[in-house]
Amino acid sequence: MEIGRMNQKIDILGSVTEIDGIGNHRNTWKKLYSVWAQAYMRNSVTASSEETAAGVTKEIQQTVFKVRQSSDTRVLTTTAHRVRFSGLEYDITGIKPDFTKKDYLEIICEVRKAGA
Repeated sequence: MEIGRMNQKIDILGSVTEIDGIGNHRNTWKKLYSVWAQAYMRNSVTASSEETAAGVTKEIQQTVFKVRQSSDTRVLTTTAHRVRFSGLEYDITGIKPDFTKKDYLEIICEVRKAGA
């Protein structure tokens, strides 16, 4: 692995339940930590698509973040974590660890943008 290619800082967000003054529970995303990553499009043909829901066209962009494996990154899940990168919050759709060398893992993410 070439560590010099990990030149993008990403934030790992975790799902947290907050309780307001009158006892209402609300899920929010809070920053847990930051890591250096290599960000790239997974496949130039299928990395971006559009879908229409409720009359609104949305662009779906798929990005892969390659990060070093650590005790923090090995516990990432698709339901309880997100990635913040370049001002956008990405949903994690898959996590692909390297079981052979155990030095990095790939976080496969999607971001949805409302069309103009």
